[in-house]
Amino acid sequence: MKWPALTFLEPYRARWRALQVRERIAVIIAAVALGGFLFFDLLWMPMEHDLHVLRVDVPRDRARLTIMQAQALQISALRASGKIGHASSGAILASLEQSAAAYGLKHALTKLEPNGTSGARLVLQGVAFNTLVTWLDALQVHNGVRIESAAINAKATPGVVDARLELRGPGA
Repeated sequence: MKWPALTFLEPYRARWRALQVRERIAVIIAAVALGGFLFFDLLWMPMEHDLHVLRVDVPRDRARLTIMQAQALQISALRASGKIGHASSGAILASLEQSAAAYGLKHALTKLEPNGTSGARLVLQGVAFNTLVTWLDALQVHNGVRIESAAINAKATPGVVDARLELRGPGA
């Protein structure tokens, strides 16, 4: 019985039948070798690579998770003890002014005013962009200050900007 859908294989079957026994054996060996190569190259090696990556990543991520869980417990304990709370607007203003001076930005600080109980609005003019970003990163990492809004405009001098910022203190 012939399958109509397999009629496209007839030229290949005729070619196969035309081969001698030794040629058929050589073709079979080549096909098996090619199949093995394709299996190894397309399936086995990518799977081995991914397994190796997971063997490295999973323990590292578990260690990070353990550290984060310990830090979460410390934060909860500090919040419960009252050491981390809502900062007053006066405290955040003093902290921002002191930090700006430490980063050499005090001269550029033209406006610094409270915004609610633990926030501040500030305007910096003619400040180096890289210094501004470094300062904001340090405020966030070390002081827990977060940026609520920022408007940064480039000046004519390359790398110099004007910035209007609204910052919020930790625990707010």
